[in-house]
Amino acid sequence: MGGSPTTSEHVSSYYQANRSITRATSAREVFKSSSLNDLLDPAKLKNGFRESCDSVDSPNSRAVAIGFDDTGSMGRIPFSFIQEGFPRFIKMIQGGALGYDPHILFAAIGDAYCDDAPLEVSQFEADTRMLDQLRLFYLEGGGGGNDGESYEIPWYFLAKHTKIDCFNKRGEKGIYISVGDDKPHDGINTSTAKKIFGRNESIERSYKTTELRDMALEKWNLFHIILPEDGYGSDRVPETWRKYLGTHVISLEDHRYVAEALATILKLQNGFDRDEVFDMIEDARAKKVIRQAFKGFEIYKDGEAIKSGKAAGVEFI
Repeated sequence: MGGSPTTSEHVSSYYQANRSITRATSAREVFKSSSLNDLLDPAKLKNGFRESCDSVDSPNSRAVAIGFDDTGSMGRIPFSFIQEGFPRFIKMIQGGALGYDPHILFAAIGDAYCDDAPLEVSQFEADTRMLDQLRLFYLEGGGGGNDGESYEIPWYFLAKHTKIDCFNKRGEKGIYISVGDDKPHDGINTSTAKKIFGRNESIERSYKTTELRDMALEKWNLFHIILPEDGYGSDRVPETWRKYLGTHVISLEDHRYVAEALATILKLQNGFDRDEVFDMIEDARAKKVIRQAFKGFEIYKDGEAIKSGKAAGVEFI
């Protein structure tokens, strides 16, 4: 999939035509699905893959995947993002600002041990069709008191079920950013993989979360945004994430600025100066929160090799 990269003008026209999004007072008014939509079902992917391909409209594509935790109160995050954040996100990355044509896939992340839909994945899109697909997500609001959510399942998906021209043609890794307030579970076993990806899923053994991370890192740069504002999980959550992803993790104290955090990661990863990126943020409160969140944050180096499960700047477990 793909299309021409979207702009603020395209986004404004979309919201004018879909005013119910900004007028909504609850997530259910925007995300109306009451079950997993076939178009987002990982078990029903065309040929078993999501693909980001170069085209006439976007000849220099780069795959970008954004995963939202939709368990419990986290369902407010995609709602806040689509209602208010998305236009600000596009404003920061539009017009060749990233140096490539972003193809964006959205994912919803639940709990494979508790939920009916622990993973939902859209197509890669460059234009406002990504919003049409985002609105199809089933915000299950599940999860359980089992000390984690299934953040590791998208890593398995990225490793085994994506084909991305940026990597296959140019050796440029895709960028994946997950957003949530909990820790990953311990991995994926064969029964869970077949439950999510279909009974014909080719998986011969269980994989630990560290193995899934390493598999995904072969063609994706992995980041995570922690939302600690509700105090869930105390210090154990950031500590665990930093053991998995090192300095490629931020703690964002206000969920209203997820859009700015996402755009900042994309721009910094593409080599932009930090102060230049921060200065693009117009809201003074947002700028302050983002500056604080990105203290200690580091990007991946282009072409960085993965050796013995380690990459420069990341203290892996």
